[in-house]
Amino acid sequence: MTILTKIDSLFQKRKFVFLLFFFLILFQLVYSFIYPSADVSCDYWKNIKEMSFYEGYSESYSYDSFDNSIMKKVYPFLSNYYINGDAGAHIILAHDFPQHYFRGHLAYLDRPLYSFLVYLISRPLHLISDSYSLTFAAGIFLNFILFFFTVIFFYLLVKKIISSRVALLSSFLLIFSSFTHVWLNQPDTNIFGAFFVIFSLYLLYNYINRPSLKKLIAFSLIIGILMLGKMILAISLFILILAFFFKRYKEGILFLTIHLIPLAGWYLLVTKIFHFSFYTNRDIAVFKITLIEGWIFKIFQVPWQETFRVLLYGLPLFFTAVIFGFLSIPVILALIGFKKLPLKGKNIFCLSFVFSFFALFLSMDYYTPRHAFLIFPVIYPLAILGIDMIAGFLKKYGNWCSLVFYFATFIFLIIISSVDIFKIFPYGIGLISSNLW
Repeated sequence: MTILTKIDSLFQKRKFVFLLFFFLILFQLVYSFIYPSADVSCDYWKNIKEMSFYEGYSESYSYDSFDNSIMKKVYPFLSNYYINGDAGAHIILAHDFPQHYFRGHLAYLDRPLYSFLVYLISRPLHLISDSYSLTFAAGIFLNFILFFFTVIFFYLLVKKIISSRVALLSSFLLIFSSFTHVWLNQPDTNIFGAFFVIFSLYLLYNYINRPSLKKLIAFSLIIGILMLGKMILAISLFILILAFFFKRYKEGILFLTIHLIPLAGWYLLVTKIFHFSFYTNRDIAVFKITLIEGWIFKIFQVPWQETFRVLLYGLPLFFTAVIFGFLSIPVILALIGFKKLPLKGKNIFCLSFVFSFFALFLSMDYYTPRHAFLIFPVIYPLAILGIDMIAGFLKKYGNWCSLVFYFATFIFLIIISSVDIFKIFPYGIGLISSNLW
């Protein structure tokens, strides 16, 4: 048995692959702390010394003696690390969940799941000290676990649809992406969003292959619960498009009804029992402003040219967000590799998935690279197929040309995804069509 055969045999073992993913993600996490990517020019990002959590609130969220002791030890290693304002807000909510709501701070009232999970993980840690440092550590641990399973489900799904080799290489690109480098070390909902997307697709794939009423109910409820962590309505739209296209109307209606039950239950709890206002406070900002108070619900109240502007800029802005989200090259490779995708009905599955995100962005008139990146289940496997096609073409000039292209492409993608992307463009900021006028 040759060395290459042994290596190939090793990569066929699921335990080895999963263990490899574990250490690669751990490496990415450590690297992202030591060489982070953050928008240091923006006040919304603060370093460890500056993080005296939100002095504008009536309570003082400042470091205690345990936090200060930890900070002195870790700061020499993390002097370049900055925490995003959203992450800070999630940590505050998780640290005092749900009492934080009762103090009048209703940020993330519509999506409490992530902070609640951090709260659950941090409870045993708080037997040591009731500090924000340990709540922060719980958030990072949750990110690591969520992303590990994101990669696992991504690998398993691509392996079933295409091949284990494409699944493995696609997973490498996901682990060493700019998205992962920026957000893995931030205890907020971006990594949760990636998990939500791929886990939903994995459940959908299993349901399509062996449908049953019990599976549909469980599948719908799980997606509904995950919506309480991050409202990625594009997933709901994607499933409804498939139900309509394949004329499975009853299943689509049942899914729509059941997956709204967790949100409806939470809404009734916080409005009728806790007497909180839902979507009426300033803290529920982007979702409220861009969708609930956006152009769709005011289409008959605003001048026609404003609506036309939103529609006209929609596709270019979405394409821009996707290009920035993946740093261009994987998108180009994906367009090349689409022809080689061995999936029956690939047009409806791939195009409707991407269209669902476009429709969500258009309805909100809000386009951001970090959200556009969530179409990675389509982009990365197709990018690997695109690399295969180009490498196959180069083979006629010699096997060395093909190998050089493979290694050069992967090395280049990993390098550009590991730099501080905010020095090039604002990776986490959204584009709105009205800002272009």
